[in-house]
Amino acid sequence: MPASVTELHMMDTWVFRLAEAADAKALFEELPETLKAGAELRCALTGAEIRTPSDDAADWVRGHVKAA
Repeated sequence: MPASVTELHMMDTWVFRLAEAADAKALFEELPETLKAGAELRCALTGAEIRTPSDDAADWVRGHVKAA
């Protein structure tokens, strides 16, 4: 799982930046459907971001990053 994650909260959106797009995609795919409302996966050449307006989804992502 993710080796490097940066967490930001801006404009009512939680942003988790991961160095590896594959890690972000795997994490996003594991996100429960009930928490995916409004969530986005944005991939780039330099990594990827999971964005969500949900505090519950952000807590879920934090928990899975810490467990990895």
